Amino acid sequence: MRTRLIVLGLVAVAGIVAALALAPTYAPSFPSPFSSPARPSPNVYVVMGQSSCTAHQSNFNCTLVLSTSAGQINASDIASVKINGTAAQISGLTASQDSISVNAGISIVAIKGGINDVSNVPPVTIGEVVVYLKDGTTVSATLPGQYAE
Repeated sequence: MRTRLIVLGLVAVAGIVAALALAPTYAPSFPSPFSSPARPSPNVYVVMGQSSCTAHQSNFNCTLVLSTSAGQINASDIASVKINGTAAQISGLTASQDSISVNAGISIVAIKGGINDVSNVPPVTIGEVVVYLKDGTTVSATLPGQYAE
């Protein structure tokens, strides 16, 4: 009886080992939920002194000036932009010889209620901006938000 249990145990262990060895071959591969799909660009960077964000009424707009340490950057290199985790509408791309200016914005959700003489625009104080490039890399910056009357 004891020998039979040992043999059954060995067969079970061998089956598990075989299943684990063959699993990568037959199982579909899923991306890890812990890996980030965003890879920072090794060549493109944000020119901080020329980049900014502005809040006005129900809009939050950011302008990022991007430059490159190697090669060139063109308007066609920009895939999309997110501001504070929200997909932004790109309103303009301006290219110069060695940089590109990306203008994008999001709508600010109005706060309901409050005192009548106080603005109902949420206090957006920073812009976490991520520019997604078509090569699969990203460029990001945290910019202070200024208010425009």
